[in-house]
Amino acid sequence: MQNQGGAGRTHVSRRGAALIFVAVCVIFSLLMLGGAKLAALRADVTAAYDGATGSIVDDMRLHNENAYNILTVARRLLGDEDADVRELDAAYREINGASTPSALYAADQRIDAAVITLVGKLNDYGMNEKDTRLVAAEKSSMDSQDMIVARSDYNARVAEYEAVVSGFPANLIALMRGLGAPEYYR
Repeated sequence: MQNQGGAGRTHVSRRGAALIFVAVCVIFSLLMLGGAKLAALRADVTAAYDGATGSIVDDMRLHNENAYNILTVARRLLGDEDADVRELDAAYREINGASTPSALYAADQRIDAAVITLVGKLNDYGMNEKDTRLVAAEKSSMDSQDMIVARSDYNARVAEYEAVVSGFPANLIALMRGLGAPEYYR
C-alpha cells in the first residue's frame, strides 16, 4: 500500500508542477506579450507629442523660431534692456528648456503672452514697413502653430491609454513594466 501512496504523491506533485508551469507561462505571456503591446501603444501616444513631423514638439519648434524672429526685431528696435524684450527672452529660454508636456504647455502660455505684449509695443513704436510685415507674418505663423497644437489628438490618445491601463491585467502589466500614462499637454 505504501507504493500506491508514493505513486499517488508523485502523480499529485507532477500535476502541481504542471499547474505551476502553466501559471508561470501565463504570467510570462501576459507580462511579455501584453507588456510589448502596451509599450507599443504608449510609444504611439508619445510619438504624437515628441515624434517627427506633425508632433507637438515639432510644431512648437516652428512656433519658437517665429518667437525668436520677433525677439530679434525687438532687440534691434527696443534694446536688450527693455522689460518686454527681457520677458520674451526668458520665455523663449524657458520653452526651449521644457522637458515634459505640462512644462511645454506652461512655457507656451508664457511665450504667447510675452509675444502679444511685445508685438503691441513694437506696433506702437512705429516699425518700418519691412519690420511690420515680418513681425505680422511671424505672429501669424505662431498663431497657426498654436491652432495646430490645439487640434492635436495627443490628449485624447493619453486618455485612451489611461483607459486601457486602468483595467486588469493591463494596470498590473503597466506597473511592472514602468509603462504609466504620459502627461497631458495642458
